[in-house]
Amino acid sequence: MVKLGDWISEGVNMIKDQLWSWVLVMLLYFIIYIVAYSTCFGMFLVPGILMFGTDIIALKQIRGGRVEIGDMFSGFGLILPALGFACIIFLIAIPSMLFLGLPLLFIIPLWMFVPHLIIDRKMGLIDAMKASQNVVMQDYWWFLLMNFVIRFLAGMGAYACYVGLLVTYPLISTALAAAYRDCFGCEGAYSFKTEDMKAARGMQ
Repeated sequence: MVKLGDWISEGVNMIKDQLWSWVLVMLLYFIIYIVAYSTCFGMFLVPGILMFGTDIIALKQIRGGRVEIGDMFSGFGLILPALGFACIIFLIAIPSMLFLGLPLLFIIPLWMFVPHLIIDRKMGLIDAMKASQNVVMQDYWWFLLMNFVIRFLAGMGAYACYVGLLVTYPLISTALAAAYRDCFGCEGAYSFKTEDMKAARGMQ
């Protein structure tokens, strides 16, 4: 069952819990992203690796770990699956442009958990794609809505002279980490619901 409100709320709480660390991570993210787009090879390869890097950080945080800027480079250790995943998306994106990108919009949600399964369960790319698709298809339209809402909210920071993206863009990784925990299980994972966080602090 899709818990859209809960996952977004937890994603926001994860960002707030270690706000300045996430800001630094996103600052590095966008610097690398901009530099990468100045080269043909970089603009194709690097975005996928950066996505894996932020998901590694979010999965670490949901287990109670600290958000550390150096973990951003952990995605480079998964360069082969990241490149393979980027190639698949790219091959779908090209014909999708003939239809205003709509086919890609409906296909992407099927594989929203692929990075998490590769990172957390050490799955191969194809197995991760199948596992993600099997879960998403159980409640496809809600997952489609979730993907749209999370990315819309994450992009809202662009209206604050793009600087706001440093705060809002991590939501893509944090909210999906909470969703992954509930959909697949994540050993040692914490709840970032507001009431659970208050209870945990009250016990300290």
